[in-house]
Amino acid sequence: MKYTKYADPFLGNGEIALPEPSFPASTWHFIKGLSGNTSPAAALPFGKYTAGGYDGAYPCGSGINDMNCGGPIRKLFDRPHFIGISHLHHDGTGAIGVYYNYALTCPFDGGFPSFQPFPILREEAAPGYYLAETDTVTAEATVTRSAALHRYRFKGSGDHRVAVDFANDGLHSDEWGMRGKVTGTVEVLSETRLRAVMLIQKAEIVFDFEIRGASLVSLYRGSETVPENAVSLDVPSSDTRMGGIFALTGNEAEVRLVISFAGIPDRSPFEAEPRSFDEARKAAEAEWEEALSKIEINTDDEREKEIFYSNLYHALTKPCDYSGEAFFFRDKNRRMVTDLATMWDICKTQLPLLYTLYPDISEKILASFAAFGEEYGYYPHCLLASGRLDIENKQARSLAEYTVCDAYYRGINADYHALVEGAEKDARRTPAFFGERPLKTTSGFYASHILDMAEAFSCLAPIANELGMKETAGRYAEYGKRFADAFGEDGMMRPDSDYYEGNRYNYSFRPLFDREARIALAGKENLIREAERFFGFLDPADLSSRFEGFNNETDMEAPLFLHELGLRDRMCEVIVSGMNSMFTTGSGGVPGNADSGGLNACYLWNVIGLFPVSGQNRMIIGSPRYPEAVLHLKNADFRIVKTGEGIYPEKAEWNGTLLPDFELPVTEMMKGGTLIITMRETR
Repeated sequence: MKYTKYADPFLGNGEIALPEPSFPASTWHFIKGLSGNTSPAAALPFGKYTAGGYDGAYPCGSGINDMNCGGPIRKLFDRPHFIGISHLHHDGTGAIGVYYNYALTCPFDGGFPSFQPFPILREEAAPGYYLAETDTVTAEATVTRSAALHRYRFKGSGDHRVAVDFANDGLHSDEWGMRGKVTGTVEVLSETRLRAVMLIQKAEIVFDFEIRGASLVSLYRGSETVPENAVSLDVPSSDTRMGGIFALTGNEAEVRLVISFAGIPDRSPFEAEPRSFDEARKAAEAEWEEALSKIEINTDDEREKEIFYSNLYHALTKPCDYSGEAFFFRDKNRRMVTDLATMWDICKTQLPLLYTLYPDISEKILASFAAFGEEYGYYPHCLLASGRLDIENKQARSLAEYTVCDAYYRGINADYHALVEGAEKDARRTPAFFGERPLKTTSGFYASHILDMAEAFSCLAPIANELGMKETAGRYAEYGKRFADAFGEDGMMRPDSDYYEGNRYNYSFRPLFDREARIALAGKENLIREAERFFGFLDPADLSSRFEGFNNETDMEAPLFLHELGLRDRMCEVIVSGMNSMFTTGSGGVPGNADSGGLNACYLWNVIGLFPVSGQNRMIIGSPRYPEAVLHLKNADFRIVKTGEGIYPEKAEWNGTLLPDFELPVTEMMKGGTLIITMRETR
């Protein structure tokens, strides 16, 4: 099977257009932006470069959306537009404050670029490739590990030109504070090469730009050209464009752009990428074939394949490998990734998927956390290609610790002693957890933070014990008992706390390390009643406590709580209704922010019939969609076989052994083997 045939980069790029929801999905309540907010830009699996059309739309720079954090989608345009090709796009994030879109390269006719958007007549994308056609030009982009490549083909005769703007940062305006101060210089290396050294979003970035089929006309700043003998420019503010203008010798030109966060290279960066545009595009497709082939699904339904592999594609574009350009650290040669954006989404679904199937990038993720803890004394929960380290700091706490546990159980190589030991330093940034300050409520401190940290310590304790860190394990186990402080007298999350998304109910249905103690806080019968109300089985018109239907990351793992309560049939009804109603093909096919693959991976786990409990050595068996799915692990194959009809698992057998609790340890899964799930049609 050709996997790239089914992977649609446009999945989730537009406003949601979902199927008519079945019950109970018909009762669910969306609170977040009604778009997947993905980017169709050319990318590689975990590659640094993304190159695609830019028109300033929210949040990835392409499409037609204005800012959307909830409610109906405001539109910038009635159809996609094109100014040029930009780089380092996000994929699926929301209002995150840093929006990239650097080195905007604009094809135009005439003397000076207007940088105005023009309607797109035709727009196409495939894994590793992007195309936009306007009235005057067809622009294409592809990427390699070391460069972004563009090709421009102009229509008819005229004064065809290409301009590059090294000061471009963010989206179509600074209405939401999306553009920061930009400073830097541009140097002319030859009539076909420029080098810009820029400070953007507190990070020094070197851009090496080469064009073939054109020659330099002039440098420019703002709306004025600079005399030919000038070789450098200073850009003092965020509203100034600056770069170079090139005139074509014919109708076609090719651009190569190398971006470095490690300073000016010792030799020409273009020596590392000798391939032509078409050769690079073919190589990118081959990389995607290899990455997408890690999961095989057995189905003859072409639509099902498109939904599955489009979601898998978007689950693999982030994080970005910046190894050798580790600008966060004193030693820039260290392994490092960026665009762990955002951890509160990806730690639950996407990172467990990567640790299961993609060990190389997984080792780099863990190395990034270890180096960050060593250099800064804490672990980030939102890491971008930016010098700003406090982005969205309120959202969560101690999330790296969960992913350390997930990597450990999946056998990813890392310095686990250092990572486990660093967890306490990380948590010390929140003194209230340790009783060193009064617990604040309704004034900026979140009960969910208590739960985040307590659970992180509970999950780390058994790993510390296995590593021989007995004292640390005991201390962490005691810290874990503080999870109860996050709950009120009724056993739901505290009513006197703020919640950054949703309300206290959205955080109450989370599978915890000590499930028996959690159930005891509220009583099982009370929790069953509250859970059935939350998922819409009771009081469907009451939205005060309501599942957000995969529109928001707070609820992605919530269906597993039904498993904890013994309501496995209800769990399968929620999952199947959600997968049928909330995901489809095309630009409207994702129910909310895809969040760097977090929501995409949520779909993938659910339809193959398993779901990870982040931080724990547990995979919960759900309702598989396909007769068979095969995960090609590093050392073995893991096969899921569905027999019988219906959505309810009757029994599950792992390598011939019955699993009465419908759970499979992660450590067993990673050995490879066959999981047979026998289904039934009635509850």
